[in-house]
Amino acid sequence: CSVNESYCPIKPLRNEIIFVREAEEEGILMIPDNARRPSLWGQVHAVGKDVEELTVGDRVLVDLWQGTELDYGARVYWRIDEERVLATDADSW
Repeated sequence: CSVNESYCPIKPLRNEIIFVREAEEEGILMIPDNARRPSLWGQVHAVGKDVEELTVGDRVLVDLWQGTELDYGARVYWRIDEERVLATDADSW
C-alpha cells in the first residue's frame, strides 16, 4: 500500500499502526553491548480505529527492535502499538 493510495492490504486492529521502515543501508550492523538502543524512522501506511495521535503519512521514530515484521507480497510492513512510537517528525504534521 502506498500513502497515496486509498487501499492498504493490511488493516490494523485497535491501537496498532502499520508502517514501512525507511531504506536502511545494506551491510552488517554491529552494535556494542553498551550502546544505546538504536532507533529508526518509518512512514505510517495504516492506523487502527483506536489510534489517537497518528495518521496515515506521518513519519514516526521507533525502537529498532520493536514491532512485528509482516511480509505481504513483495513488500515488508511492520506492525506496532501506537504507545511504542517514540516520536513523530514535526515536518509531517
